Amino acid sequence: LAVERDYHDLAAIIEEEESRRTASARPSAPPPAEAAAESTARAAIAKGDAAWLRARHAEGLLGNGDGLVSHAVAADRPDMLALLLDLGLDPDESGRVGGLEEVVPTWGEPLRECAIAASVVMAEMLLAHGANPNTNVYAATSAMYEAYKRHDQSMMALLERHGGWLSAVAVAELGLVEDAARLLAEEAEGRTPAGIAGSNSSVAQDLLWGAIESPSPEIVALALGATDWPPGDPRWHGILENALYLGPDSDRARHLDAFRLVLDRCDPDVRSRRGTT
Repeated sequence: LAVERDYHDLAAIIEEEESRRTASARPSAPPPAEAAAESTARAAIAKGDAAWLRARHAEGLLGNGDGLVSHAVAADRPDMLALLLDLGLDPDESGRVGGLEEVVPTWGEPLRECAIAASVVMAEMLLAHGANPNTNVYAATSAMYEAYKRHDQSMMALLERHGGWLSAVAVAELGLVEDAARLLAEEAEGRTPAGIAGSNSSVAQDLLWGAIESPSPEIVALALGATDWPPGDPRWHGILENALYLGPDSDRARHLDAFRLVLDRCDPDVRSRRGTT
């Protein structure tokens, strides 16, 4: 959020703390040979040095936690991506987020990178090797979101063929009114696919949360039609709070229209579970 809103000082503070936590959480520095291999592997991928990569892999110096699959995508080297996948590297680059005490899983950065780069060829390679079409990169958008955002019909169709979908929040953030109506109808009939809504939320709540910031008053109105919270329900607080985030390109008139729709249904002084308004 800090980066999106050009709060550079805040972003720098957060990044510095993330680096400190990651460093303190690391049990020890990798052996010199492994560290050198990781650094040089990126250069080898960029140059297309397949022999070097095969040799280092045979020595056990190419690991799944090094981000090499994502690097092959970013370097636009489908030949090197094919080699890394054939060598058995994880197409999802699955793992846990470093620097956090709790276990937070993350996966799918290579496929998300493909969606951003509009590289259908490399996305097909990843999916053919078992990549999950529904990416879950920590604090980032999904591959499907990036494809929709760019109106990349080929990428969207590819991900959908492999079982990819948009979450309710993503549907709202993208302003997809027809998709929002479909998700609400599925929820009313009790057939919402797993993962569409948050674990402690609902389709209607997630649509409200995403659409009020997007902004999409049309989706807010649809979601309100499926919401029966009393005016003082603390869940309204999260919706109102998210309405306060205005991006630099936000349509102020539509933003206020969406905000008014929610304010007509709730107490503007509703408190969060921590007691804040």
